[in-house]
Amino acid sequence: MFIKTKEILEASESALLGFSINRSLLKPVQRLFVYPLVYLKLGFGDFTKPMAVWSFTSFAFMVLLALFSSSMEMPQEIFLILFNICIWGILLLTIFSTPSTYAFYGATEASVNKIVDILDETEFKVSQT
Repeated sequence: MFIKTKEILEASESALLGFSINRSLLKPVQRLFVYPLVYLKLGFGDFTKPMAVWSFTSFAFMVLLALFSSSMEMPQEIFLILFNICIWGILLLTIFSTPSTYAFYGATEASVNKIVDILDETEFKVSQT
């Protein structure tokens, strides 16, 4: 059971990272040196997607603040408070985002279908309880 589970896990990892699921002599080298680099690239991309949204939102708020502050007389203290809210408020929203904000970017229908195909190929049976 352990060997079958390990084979399924290795095949799933290979498929999700875009590599062949067939065993070869280069597989241990790929697993130790290539896979971590590819996974780091994928993970960093998934991790920074919410930051891009929040950064754009922060920039948009700062542009609106600049437009409003130039068109009407605003005390410098109020401007600095609003400017800090634009930066720190958005930063706090980014830092304390819920885990689902980050967790499901990599899970697409195509990747789930690949895993299901791998499970079907290995004749893995899931008991429903």
